[in-house]
Amino acid sequence: MFDAIYTYFQSARWQTPVQSFIESNCIHFKDKANNDSPDHRKIHKVFTKMIDSLMTTLLLEIEINQKEFLAACHKAKSNKNQWKIVKQILLVEDFV
Repeated sequence: MFDAIYTYFQSARWQTPVQSFIESNCIHFKDKANNDSPDHRKIHKVFTKMIDSLMTTLLLEIEINQKEFLAACHKAKSNKNQWKIVKQILLVEDFV
């Protein structure tokens, strides 16, 4: 399963929307002194919704449900490369 996830993360279907979003919104985060504004939080919320949508697409494609995915993520702690993928997914929710 993690091979499919890794492949998806490397694909244009993941990379293009993520990079486009970052490039379109990075200007709003230029002022490091004010990186916790309500506007920044709104942008982050839109970003997390986009990632959720991309992850939903992935789970549908590899034909597993959220519960199975979460169980696999928990098991990934014992595999360094798989855990890197899980950490990337988890960090999306972390605004800081």
